[in-house]
Amino acid sequence: MKLPDDPLEWLSYNHPGRELLQAISDGKEHAPLELRKTCGMHPETFRRAIHTLELYGLLEVHATEGERLHRVPKGWGIQVSMEVTPQGRQVLSVLQGFVAVVRDHARGLPKATKERWLTA
Repeated sequence: MKLPDDPLEWLSYNHPGRELLQAISDGKEHAPLELRKTCGMHPETFRRAIHTLELYGLLEVHATEGERLHRVPKGWGIQVSMEVTPQGRQVLSVLQGFVAVVRDHARGLPKATKERWLTA
């Protein structure tokens, strides 16, 4: 499946992507394993969401500050962290604005719309 050119379109139908973007928007570095467990996501769903957010430039994956190469069960590795990019913050702001509009008009909206946007 080809991704849409517009990250807002992808985020509108991809709840795991929205959830991850919101979870890492606090300005702190987040270790992938801790974040996946916090969000309660299946590893493959998490991997795909992170990959897509990174492709859109909404998320940055980088070596954790002060981290050095170390032994891992399958060879060598380095601890990575994730942060929202400035563009990611802008997209998240638009999404939060949309959710606020849905909340303001919830009374007249279909049940499916309210469930999709107001339960996270």
